[in-house]
Amino acid sequence: MTEDRKVEFVKSYLLPRLDQRSTGDAKEQHLEEVEQLLAEAYLAEGTTFISGILKSVLPVLLIDVVFHIPAVVYGLVLSMTGTWFLMVHTDLLDRFSIATQSEYSTGATYGGRKRLDVQKAERLAENTVLTNIGLIWLSLGFLIQIIAAIFFPGASVVQQIL
Repeated sequence: MTEDRKVEFVKSYLLPRLDQRSTGDAKEQHLEEVEQLLAEAYLAEGTTFISGILKSVLPVLLIDVVFHIPAVVYGLVLSMTGTWFLMVHTDLLDRFSIATQSEYSTGATYGGRKRLDVQKAERLAENTVLTNIGLIWLSLGFLIQIIAAIFFPGASVVQQIL
């Protein structure tokens, strides 16, 4: 299948299913440009998905040969990998990005004063912090599950303490 046909496939079958929840009043030209960008991004990132699974599962297979780990660890390792992927690749904003995205111009298009939309900056900062905290909690939870599945199979925490 050619690259153009793959892009058309994603645009025809995947993107409409993702848009069912949202509506907007964007220009048709902008929607077409964004649709093309999204389709290309899904194809570019989606092809690395298979190699990512192999890179995550192969080390677990090697460890399994030696230590005979429970099967649940495979799923937890994939979950942990997904969480780390989100943590590293999510569009978490730094102070420069928040400031830039929260600015608006007053007056002339060129040479007008730039002002900061404080409410938008607060919302972006809060979303970034809450995303970081959530991803850290997910990582910690998956790590504890992996440790528990390997070292304390079939036992509750209370049984291990008593």
